Amino acid sequence: MKFRWDNRYLHWGVTAFLVIAASMLFYYGIFHMKTLIVGIKTFLGIMAPIIYGVILAYILSPLINLFEQKLIYPQLEKHNIKLQKKGKRAIRWGCVLFSMFLFWIIIYALLMMVLPQLIRSIMSIIYSFPYYIKVIEKWLNSFVEHGWKLNPEMLDMINQYSAKAQEYLTTDILPQMQDMLKNVSAGIFDILIFMKNFLIGAIVALYVLADKEKFVAKSKMMVYAILPHKWANMLIRVMRFTDKTFGGFIYGKLLDSAIIGILCYFGMLLLDLPYPILISVIIGVTNVIPFFGPYIGAIPCILLILVVDPIKGLYFAIFILLLQQFDGNILGPKILGESTGLSSFMVIVAIMIGGGLFGVPGMIAGVPVFAVLYALIWRLINHSLNDKKMPAEEETYINIDCLDEQTGEVLPLCKEEKHKVSPEELEARKNNFFMKIWNPLSGLVITIWKYLLRILNIIWGYIKKAGIFLKNRYVELKNKREKKIFCPAIWQNNDLICSLYSRYNKKKRGIKMKISTKGRYALRLLIDLAQHNDSGFITLKDIAARQNISKKYLEQIVPILTKSGMVQSNRGFQGGYKLAKNPDQILVYDVLVATEGNLSCVACLDSEVNVCPRKEDCTTLYIYEGLNQVIETYLKGISLQDILNREQSFDYVI
Repeated sequence: MKFRWDNRYLHWGVTAFLVIAASMLFYYGIFHMKTLIVGIKTFLGIMAPIIYGVILAYILSPLINLFEQKLIYPQLEKHNIKLQKKGKRAIRWGCVLFSMFLFWIIIYALLMMVLPQLIRSIMSIIYSFPYYIKVIEKWLNSFVEHGWKLNPEMLDMINQYSAKAQEYLTTDILPQMQDMLKNVSAGIFDILIFMKNFLIGAIVALYVLADKEKFVAKSKMMVYAILPHKWANMLIRVMRFTDKTFGGFIYGKLLDSAIIGILCYFGMLLLDLPYPILISVIIGVTNVIPFFGPYIGAIPCILLILVVDPIKGLYFAIFILLLQQFDGNILGPKILGESTGLSSFMVIVAIMIGGGLFGVPGMIAGVPVFAVLYALIWRLINHSLNDKKMPAEEETYINIDCLDEQTGEVLPLCKEEKHKVSPEELEARKNNFFMKIWNPLSGLVITIWKYLLRILNIIWGYIKKAGIFLKNRYVELKNKREKKIFCPAIWQNNDLICSLYSRYNKKKRGIKMKISTKGRYALRLLIDLAQHNDSGFITLKDIAARQNISKKYLEQIVPILTKSGMVQSNRGFQGGYKLAKNPDQILVYDVLVATEGNLSCVACLDSEVNVCPRKEDCTTLYIYEGLNQVIETYLKGISLQDILNREQSFDYVI
């Protein structure tokens, strides 16, 4: 039997092959999804420079069209200059290179605006961090000094949880530090790879922009060669719609973000807020992300300003809220219009799906992609409704009940009338068993409610009196000039917080530079040990009895002195503490530095290197340096032995 070749057999064979191949791919995708995802990521990683180049070319294409169609060619036509192919090629390359030059200039300007401000803010935080630590330490010391009476049960609980915390740090946190360092190094490596791919993508973008019309023409040739005319035309119309949606959204969002960044900068200048350039750039860049972008950029900016001044941080939060309301309700709709055609709910869904799959780029591109898919789906729905000769208006289906199965007409929704209760039915309800029980209870409920309202009125009266008392106390504290002496510098502009902090610290008004109870008690403990240095190890109980100091407070001071090498401890039956050095080797300066941290009279002299930006222009710096030198020289000239000798010189035998 002779085999006769027919196109029909070829069609069947190709169809069968495609079905089998699709089934195999589907099976592989279902049962080997992880491997498939890894393969896709690997492929995208290889194609990353080309993808970056195509995206960059798409962004710069309108700028090149502007130069060519609006500036250069109209002038050539005006002067009757006709160009050959080489001349047009030269103009195209000139526009491409100039557009790429402008792009890199903008990137460089943004980096130069952000990086110095960022470095300056980080240095400011690092410079002020020891001061914040010292404020917290003094705050905790005030608690211990004035009154935390810790019973044995509380101490056992603290020791138990401290042991658990230490175990958690050693078993969980510390082993993860290596992984964290690996992640940081991997992140730096990813940044370097991104920079490499982006630079290569910029070179690819040059060649794509130079021959963009040829790429478009070849794409159309492939579409018409593969697909039937009907489907090819539909695909090309879809791509035009996609280009219109993407272009309108991206360029409108870039313009909107630039305007928001400029408005944020001038607003911060008017409000006298710190870091105006840095924060304005962050707000403008993050505003590119729809919906969530303003909040993503505002949160770290608020925290950055809160470190400098909490009140200014509150002002900035209110200002950003008003600015985003202006952007979301006035500026954004005016620029973008209805380019996406998505509701707020659809925008949130698109951002969450795009961000979950592709991160920040997915959050940016998710909205226009979802808009294109949404428009295509609804075009198909409208086409199907038109084929069925049904209305395609959304308002028609709001109050629709159903369609007539025979005629296909829309039947409106009929509202059900409320059932009217007859007098006989009402009387029957009263005679119901439940109503017989409820009628007596209703009176009791009403009585309880009346008494509850009276109690609430009494409580509200007391709250009003407490508010008046706090207001009067606030005015009293506000009128005192010395109210800000012990208040941290970051809260100096807030009278209420400052007054509450000063009262919470439970310190008397006085000069700012003062040796705390910890330093004084530590010195008394060491003097007691020096006086009984020949008695061996001494218990804290004996020292507390002789010095009239709480034993629990001495237990908090001894570890500091032990760590500093001034005190030696011994555990056991005859355990206790004694001096680790001779009394003449322990200076008062070393004791106070170990307990107080630093004895500098101003914050700029806390560290060995003065990093204050005004140190070169400060006219009073020499005063504080001289005062620190006098204090240091005086305290270093006194040892424990000197104190013992002075004490013995006053002992007279009569």
